Amino acid sequence: MTTIPAAANIGVALAARNRHEMVGAAIQLVVNVISLIVAGSLTLEIRHRLRRSSTSGVRRRPGVG
Repeated sequence: MTTIPAAANIGVALAARNRHEMVGAAIQLVVNVISLIVAGSLTLEIRHRLRRSSTSGVRRRPGVG
């Protein structure tokens, strides 16, 4: 997933004064950005839970790891 084509399409539609195309591209850009945020957040949450579960019961020295 990428945001560049949708952002570029907004610029082209703006230059061509095609409001319908610009709105569609803007919606696509918003959907892409929200999807990236959700995917990144889920990835970090899963990573955090996996790391926490793999280290349960293991004592660490302060400031290490």
